[in-house]
Amino acid sequence: GNLGTLLLDPTNIFITRTAATIEPIDPEPPEFDPTEPEPESEEVTIDAATLENQSANVVLEATDNITIQPGVSLNFTTGGGSIRFIADSEGDYLGAFRMDSTQAIVAPGRDVVISGASITAGTIDTSTLLGNAGGITLTASRGDILTGSLLASSGIGSGGEIALQAPAGAISLGPIDTQGILNGGNIGITAANEVALS
Repeated sequence: GNLGTLLLDPTNIFITRTAATIEPIDPEPPEFDPTEPEPESEEVTIDAATLENQSANVVLEATDNITIQPGVSLNFTTGGGSIRFIADSEGDYLGAFRMDSTQAIVAPGRDVVISGASITAGTIDTSTLLGNAGGITLTASRGDILTGSLLASSGIGSGGEIALQAPAGAISLGPIDTQGILNGGNIGITAANEVALS
């Protein structure tokens, strides 16, 4: 059958190696009273293993920030649906995607899409030995993109496409690999300021 979609859409998302917790939602919210303070924003903490075991499309969308706990890498199951981290979903330039630059997101054969006002990431690896590699797309709407190696190679198929866009910022990244036995993946990098390859 067709793959389903795992979708989360709170204010902030924290990805850790702990059990997932989601703030309870009142089934009958009270009537609006302008004299009372606004309720606290919804925060979601999700266990990394819960995400890694998903073969469905994964869409993590937050109106503000998406943060992967320092020291945590994500190793997704091979193949399956795309993986999307969408910070700053309201487009007010207040939300960022952040993770430990020494860690990695590994998703063999799956597309990885990350967006936010700014992006700080580690290595992103969508390479595979058994088919076509996944693509990697990073978009920072207001700030910079800082990332490690971007790896989208294939042992028997085509390499994945890599696209980076920072229309108001700079880009700093590590080595790129989109090699494939059949075809290499296209690479597109656009930035308002400096592009630095380490």
